[in-house]
Amino acid sequence: MPATLTERILEAHIAGREGDLLHVRYDHLLLHDATGALLVDRFRALGRPPAHPGRILAAADHFVPPASAERAEILQKYLDFTAGLPGIRNRPFDGICHQLLVEDPATGPGQFIIGADSHTVTAGALGALATGLGSTDILFAMAAGWTWMAPPEVRRLVLEGRRGPWIRGKDAALAVLRRTGPAPAGADLAYECVDRCEPPLSMDSRFSLACMGAEMGAAFFLMVPDAVTRAYVEAKGGRWPESPLAPEADAAYHGELTVPLPGRPLVAVPPAPWH
Repeated sequence: MPATLTERILEAHIAGREGDLLHVRYDHLLLHDATGALLVDRFRALGRPPAHPGRILAAADHFVPPASAERAEILQKYLDFTAGLPGIRNRPFDGICHQLLVEDPATGPGQFIIGADSHTVTAGALGALATGLGSTDILFAMAAGWTWMAPPEVRRLVLEGRRGPWIRGKDAALAVLRRTGPAPAGADLAYECVDRCEPPLSMDSRFSLACMGAEMGAAFFLMVPDAVTRAYVEAKGGRWPESPLAPEADAAYHGELTVPLPGRPLVAVPPAPWH
């Protein structure tokens, strides 16, 4: 059957199957201090190095600067741990973790990315499958070199319309949330987004939009790569894939939603971003 882009990326990373679950190899694994510190003792108890140290990007940003003595101790424990992992990309105090991830030259389209932060989904703006996992799952993935997941329900999202002054990715995200509301609890959901706006959204706007995928309740939110994606990847020194990355013609989705860009900037009303 014709495959969605989500399905194509997953298929290229499958290491095995166990019933309805997939064993999936990752290209990058993102760590940060707040959740990374939770796995330190258990990982050390394993007595072995990470399966793929070169695929680990370690940031320190959540407890920087620490607001209490307790958080300072947590931060130091994490810093000592990551400093003792040779071969990883260790970048403490360089910036926000998921921003470092998308700016890294090695991060690009067609990849499978996991991270110990819900907003790891931001990297989906590059045409990658990127998702946040809990500390226990990250611990397993660091040791094993793969993670497990159920295939997500893939929905197609089309953004269209003329982009007026001051309309950015956050406005597009709020327009989508106004239509969808929150995802059902426990849903394995992926949004596959096509940008048909005129002019297209910038990469900064796409990062904002994909980042809000977490608020949409999506495990994945990826943009179908285009000329905007390619220009960004090449400008940061990344490598553009030789094979085109796109969903196959007549791919089957679990629903399709077309959302026009709002005519003016939007704001959300507490307590939820879909209000």
